[in-house]
Amino acid sequence: MVALATVPSLSPDGSATGGHWPREAGMVGPLALASFAAERRERDDGTTILALSGELDLRTVSRLEDELSHDDPPVSLVIVDLSQLEFIDSSGLHALLATHRRLQRSGGRLVIVRGSPQVQRVLEITGLDRLFEIVEEPPPATPNSGNTIAPRGAT
Repeated sequence: MVALATVPSLSPDGSATGGHWPREAGMVGPLALASFAAERRERDDGTTILALSGELDLRTVSRLEDELSHDDPPVSLVIVDLSQLEFIDSSGLHALLATHRRLQRSGGRLVIVRGSPQVQRVLEITGLDRLFEIVEEPPPATPNSGNTIAPRGAT
């Protein structure tokens, strides 16, 4: 089955087209060319911060999973900053949920920095906004403390 792109796109040879062209396996268009980046920072207090940007989907999720698997030695706090993320699909949600569960089993925490309205809507629809600890911005590092965020519900 061949689907037609409904947005102005690039033809398979890279030239611009003004209309539709078939999106078969191996062909690319603007939706397939979206970028993804994961910038990893380690703080002195043992916290790992991953700042994500672009689109997190089935095509790019392995890069996030690679970044999340670098925890050697294990960390107690992982902050994933979604503020620059434009899109997330179920594979991205699964990676975040798996990280949340892994950290919980080892006594750690996953904290999510609020994403764009589109990303937040996906979290709300799936109910993950009630499961994940979501903050407005990454908290500052606290000297000599591996836990830099007040627990959920604390004032």
